[in-house]
Amino acid sequence: MNVEDGSETQSQILLPCLEVHCTDLVACLQVMPMIYPTEEEEEEDYEKLAYKERLKAAVHYTVGHICEETGPENGVEFSKRFIAVLADATFKQVKSFAIDLELFANHANRSIINTEDVKLLVRKTPTLFKHVKALADEQAQQQEVVKAKRKAAKPTQKASIPSFEESDKTND
Repeated sequence: MNVEDGSETQSQILLPCLEVHCTDLVACLQVMPMIYPTEEEEEEDYEKLAYKERLKAAVHYTVGHICEETGPENGVEFSKRFIAVLADATFKQVKSFAIDLELFANHANRSIINTEDVKLLVRKTPTLFKHVKALADEQAQQQEVVKAKRKAAKPTQKASIPSFEESDKTND
């Protein structure tokens, strides 16, 4: 309901708020933004919800694809309902992982999540920890090789740039 169109006055809007939510006008005005979100807040909430739903759909698609691939190999058929439940559980677990990883990085006074945070996350699952550690070690070795190649590619001496005075002498 828009106050500007004349259908309701400000007092007609504020009086129910005063009666239901507040004992004085100041407290009511503090509660009003929570009750009536602005258009920007509504749009932001809608965008967040749409993004979350797209992520859920992507997880559902991926879980379904994995089930389709692994089911025949193992002689198992997965129902659509099972895939939906598994996708939902996967989404919730990944969300929990993301929160934990962010907290680990913040605890170490970093804004970037690194491999040590992932190792800390999977530390209670020995097989997963071994797999993550092997991947991290392999990545570290690859980075060392890249660094060594860069170092070898750099010239050992920088070309000397003639000074201003030297260039004047050669031009005369």
